[in-house]
Amino acid sequence: MRRVYRRDGYRRTVERLRAAVPDLGVGADVLVGFPGETREAFDATVELVQTLALSYLHVFPYSPRPRTVAATLPAPVASAEIRARVGALTRVGDTLRAAFERAAVGRVEQVLVERRRRGALLFGRSERYVGVRFDGDDALVGRCVPVEVLAYDGQGARGRVVAGNPAWERHGHEALGLHSAAASSGQATGHHAHDAALEERENDGA
Repeated sequence: MRRVYRRDGYRRTVERLRAAVPDLGVGADVLVGFPGETREAFDATVELVQTLALSYLHVFPYSPRPRTVAATLPAPVASAEIRARVGALTRVGDTLRAAFERAAVGRVEQVLVERRRRGALLFGRSERYVGVRFDGDDALVGRCVPVEVLAYDGQGARGRVVAGNPAWERHGHEALGLHSAAASSGQATGHHAHDAALEERENDGA
């Protein structure tokens, strides 16, 4: 893949970001099954993303493309093995995402409302890239609103809009579909970093 970075440098970068920004959300694209990827290399990738406690993963399989250098490389990984590794790493990513979103419970997050889904609930993502579902009116779609994260239910975080935000004042309680207001008016701070893919072919890791 001709990546110019290595495992240790990637680790140091994430650790520096986490030291500078508490509760930072860090995600990664992970290519699985690149030619020459041994079982030991794959296991090292899993160990790295778990050690760094990445917030979410986008896992995708390598597939050969005609007239590319990669398609001519030795030691291709069998398709069945690639599928197994993708499944295993996807499960790791699901566990990491759940832990990240569960850690947001009790915080007030600034959420960009994206759309309505799952039984008339609104859905949006916070500055830390926490996905939150909550009650509200369609007027909130496309707006940033403070949302108190109340629980994690296995499908994601659940929350409620905090009173006192401009959308609330503009549309009123009933228009927002809310019957009671949260007492908190705290502000959430944070950053989301969507970092580079872990797509290296080294035998010692991602």
